[in-house]
Parts: sequence; structure tokens; C-alpha cells
Amino acid sequence: MSYPKWLKIIQKETEEIHVAKVRPEVIGSGEMAAGAPSEASRKLARIMEQRDATAKILVVGDGAFSAKLADYAIKMGQRLDCEIVALSVFAGGKHRESGSAEGGKDHFLQRAELGGDGFADKAASGGVKFHQLVKVGPREKIVDRVVREIVGIRFVLSEPDHAVAEEHGGRIQLPVIDTPGSKF
Repeated sequence: MSYPKWLKIIQKETEEIHVAKVRPEVIGSGEMAAGAPSEASRKLARIMEQRDATAKILVVGDGAFSAKLADYAIKMGQRLDCEIVALSVFAGGKHRESGSAEGGKDHFLQRAELGGDGFADKAASGGVKFHQLVKVGPREKIVDRVVREIVGIRFVLSEPDHAVAEEHGGRIQLPVIDTPGSKF
């Protein structure tokens, strides 16, 4: 039996959940040796804080979280002993019925509250700690900011962009990206 088959490292035909491992932060030798000791000490403090923090999984959605994504995050949280931070991001847009941006935001907030409550119930029944955040703004910037602000985020889970899925005929590979301070 070959090594990849023994480990069951076989690419799947289709993937419906995007997993990213957050990359650990590093301090360059130039920063430590040359004129930026305060910046290097801040980074070192951040690295130590990340190392000692409770591991978390950031689950990114648009207010509602699919059952498949929620189940995947909960199982991952159980196996890796991680907390779940559910992030609902509203990038803007108008509500279909009212045609206003305010109506779109209100609809998103209601959807986020309902989606978060269902996800929280599932997480509690699975024995995983759960936190929810609701943010408004560009998705990539919000996710980047949350990863930097919340200590202990090791993985980011989301559902793949539908445009990307269609472009690749439904076949999506799951890239793994390191997060700052990852122990895994």
C-alpha cells in the first residue's frame, strides 16, 4: 500500500468547505538586531499571546451558516479542542423587496441573528464553546482584521465563492493557510 493511500491523502472530487490554516507571525532578524526593538517586542508579545491562547476556529458566513459548514466546524472543534467564532459579514447591497441599502442591512442582521442562534445551539449540544460576531464591510478586510484582533484563531472556515465553484465545474481544492501562532 502506498504512503498517500495509507494516510488516506486522496484528493476529493468536490469540496464544499474552504479551510485555511492561519500562518504564524514571525520576527525578522533585522528587526531584532537593528533599530526597531519596540516593534520586535510587540511582535514577540503577540506571538507569546497567540501561543498561550485557547485555539479558535473562525467560521465566516453571510449571516446564515449552512448545516454542512456548521457541522464541519463543530466536528473540527471537538477533535482539535477549539472554540468556534462565527463571523457574519455584510458587504453591502440592497434588499430585494424594499430596494434600499438599509433594508438590506436590516434583513442581514435578522438573518445573522437567526443563523447564529441555530449554530450556537448545535455547538452547545456538541460541547464546543461558541461566539458570534457581526460586521459590516468588505469581507476580506473584515476577516483579516478579525484574525489579527482575536487571539488564538488557528483556522478559517467558509463556503467557497459560488463564482469560483462554477468556474471550476464544481471542483474546488481546499488550500491550507497558516494562521499566526498556530500550534497545529
